[in-house]
Amino acid sequence: MKNVKLILIASVSILAMNCASAAVANDQAESGPAHRDLEMPWRIPAQPLADALIAWSEQSGMIVLVRNDLTDDLKSPEIDGSFTRLEALGVMLAPSRLTYSFKNDQTLIILPRLQTAALVQGPGDAHSITGSPAQGMARPDSTPERAGRSEDSASRDEERDEVVVTGTRIRGAPPAAPQRTITRADIAATGQSQIGEVLRNIPQNSPGGSNRGVQPTPIGDAAANQSNATTVNLRGLGPDATLVLVNGHRLASDSQWGGPDVSVIPVAAIERIEIVTDGASALYGSDAVAGVTNFILRSDYRGAEASARLGGATQGGGFEQNYNFAAGHSWRSGDRSGNALGGVEFLKQKAIGVDQRNFSSTALPGNRLLAPQERVSAFFTGAQDLSAAARLELTALYTDRNAEYSSETALPGLPFTLSSLTRVDVASYLVAPRLAVDLSDEWSVALEATHSLSDNNSQISTSLGSDITDDIRNETSSVDLNAQGTLFDLASGPVRIAAGAGYRRETQLYETSAGSLDRDAARDIGYAYAETLIPLVTPSPDRRGLNRADLSAALRFEEYSDFGSTVNPRLGMRITPLPALVLRGTWGKSFKAPLFRQLETPDQVALFPAAAMGAPGPGAGMVVSGGNPDLDPERSTSWTAGFDWSPQWADGFRLSATYFDVDYTDRIVLPFSSLGSAFADPDLAPFIIRNPSPEQQAAVLSSVETVFNNSGAPYDPANIVGIAFASFVNASAQAFRGVDMSASYAFEAGDARINLFGDASWLDFSQRTLPTQELTPRSGLIFYPAKWRMRSGATIEFGRLTSTAAVNFVAGSTDNFAVPPARVAPWTTLDLNLRYQLPDWSDDVEGLEAALSVTNALDNDPPFAAGGAVSKPGVFFDSTNSSPVGRFIAVTLRQSF
Repeated sequence: MKNVKLILIASVSILAMNCASAAVANDQAESGPAHRDLEMPWRIPAQPLADALIAWSEQSGMIVLVRNDLTDDLKSPEIDGSFTRLEALGVMLAPSRLTYSFKNDQTLIILPRLQTAALVQGPGDAHSITGSPAQGMARPDSTPERAGRSEDSASRDEERDEVVVTGTRIRGAPPAAPQRTITRADIAATGQSQIGEVLRNIPQNSPGGSNRGVQPTPIGDAAANQSNATTVNLRGLGPDATLVLVNGHRLASDSQWGGPDVSVIPVAAIERIEIVTDGASALYGSDAVAGVTNFILRSDYRGAEASARLGGATQGGGFEQNYNFAAGHSWRSGDRSGNALGGVEFLKQKAIGVDQRNFSSTALPGNRLLAPQERVSAFFTGAQDLSAAARLELTALYTDRNAEYSSETALPGLPFTLSSLTRVDVASYLVAPRLAVDLSDEWSVALEATHSLSDNNSQISTSLGSDITDDIRNETSSVDLNAQGTLFDLASGPVRIAAGAGYRRETQLYETSAGSLDRDAARDIGYAYAETLIPLVTPSPDRRGLNRADLSAALRFEEYSDFGSTVNPRLGMRITPLPALVLRGTWGKSFKAPLFRQLETPDQVALFPAAAMGAPGPGAGMVVSGGNPDLDPERSTSWTAGFDWSPQWADGFRLSATYFDVDYTDRIVLPFSSLGSAFADPDLAPFIIRNPSPEQQAAVLSSVETVFNNSGAPYDPANIVGIAFASFVNASAQAFRGVDMSASYAFEAGDARINLFGDASWLDFSQRTLPTQELTPRSGLIFYPAKWRMRSGATIEFGRLTSTAAVNFVAGSTDNFAVPPARVAPWTTLDLNLRYQLPDWSDDVEGLEAALSVTNALDNDPPFAAGGAVSKPGVFFDSTNSSPVGRFIAVTLRQSF
């Protein structure tokens, strides 16, 4: 019965478009110049309709606005022949219930077709439409829908629902920055149930830093994870150097380290993930140094969906339970419509102990490779038309999660070990309303507000009987007023602009029972921004060598209450010399504000034996540590150059490559990586006062509340040989250069549809810690990002069965902590996923979907790395670039209603 319904829908759509073609001749005078096209060759392969519309937009030179839910699960037929732009679009929309409306001469809006009649027609092949009208295919001109409501009303309705692509604030504008999108279907093909595992599959993202399973390392804060969080770490610049958004709204930071915890976002809530791998502070402000990751949530969904997943590691431990439920509804009354979608997720996963893996079996048994966790999450998205021109939207998230860390350490000379157990409980939420108003066909305005909180509570118990309580509460609140529209028209097309201004307040409350390190910090930020898109060349598919050219420019000003102001520009260029080739490039400046703990951690003084700090002879050294209120923001200059190529002679093939260059200066660091060489290393001279006078010592001691004497003798000013200032400073610099590459090829073989894909990233990363040092290579060393990361594979769809196989490759590295330095082997793993859609239960209820996923199917252990034991004795692998889980098998059942 369902197949008959699909045939009726397709036949009515084709009939409606054929009937509409007769009306085009009468409507040309009022339809605008876009209707008076000449024929041109078209070769767009069969693919998801959303992707096909992007390809049509690039070749036609027109902007397409479409609501996300309208294209869900829809596919476009192959377009192969000579057509005008609107004829090709009509062929593309023919199998669907969609049509289009003109917003202006350069912009089309896709909207549902209003049907008043049905026609029964025999089955046909709607998957591949080739040739030309002369070969027997009627021209489906797909005239804009006019029945039931006005074109102006439909246009505004669709424009309000359209989501601006990350990387530009101008609706419908193609970004010049490199961007990749991970769709809901892509996530399903991986078989992953947690955001962290999805992000680990992206070559441009480093799994190191604040991420689950990452062990303590000797390289400092970048590898700290005190709350079992999952963060985004593009290029390995650090979780605090990637801006994370949810539907365009900022998430509050997790703990002290600056990176938001993205595990609070249920996988069931995600429609797609948009990742911009380029500095974007000119558009979004602080933290967007390495790029932006925007999690777009599902919105206009009708029905309900429930899923359950069970899985575990074949080597033991890590057993996972994951349950999801989501339900949504949409409605319409006249010109007003609305929708609501909500869902909940429960996740529980057991620990993996060091005794469950061969590469860590000699570690003390109180340590864990993976902390146990439990998480409950809920989400809501909704929208309601307030009038024909105004729409209110709401995004909301809530998560409560907990985890347990355990550690056991042996200290020389002690007949017993020291152990600790840390219980972490984190509650977080995001509430973000948005009011959008269409002022005219050309201009719209929006008022947005965001409030996000992350409250991290830790209870630490030690074998010595001491108990410590830490509570870190981060909050972010903002309001933003923005507008966009057409400034004026050039001969080459309309000059469009998006501009806005806003206010944001960030706070951090840190309370601890260990010493006097409490802080209550806050900052206020005012900002204004503007972005413009200038068409340099009139789009024309007939002009070989210069089909289209667009220049974008953006500028953002921000005023911080704690360190001053910053101005960040960005330029972008997109040139289309041929319909199948896009050349793009960007240049811009970005910044990252200092973290609160870097600014406002209370100072303290500690005394150590002088010999322990690298000074010969007797005496003691004084170390001053804490925050630095005089810090400046970290700054970067970046540029990219790349291309996207979809040759017409290879249907379904796409190749992209991007070169990137980031100079990251004024990075905030602790000047001493080890106090053992503080007085001996000449590079540290700017941070040392040798033979300080009693007055200099007194000035230091009077400025702090806490003094620790670890020197083994009473304090005597005459015995102090030096003062080491170990507070945070703007001293480090980093340089990141490399190439991102991706290729895909979709084709049909008999009744099967096959998609081959490959993504790779090569990174050259250098760093200096102090201004007196030279830049030295860091990529290719353990605990730092690998030089090469790749993922490639194939997806095959055959009837109800979909299978995916993917190979992951991480290049080898040098273990510079081993004596002598040793080579760490590359790490290659194989992931498999199999999904089967069972027959429908009834005409109204779809069949059950069953999936089997196997991660690391060959059960390849991480390569041996002796340096992994420097900070965690007995753990011999690099957890920054590999995972301790091993083969993980999971079964998922999903039912839609």
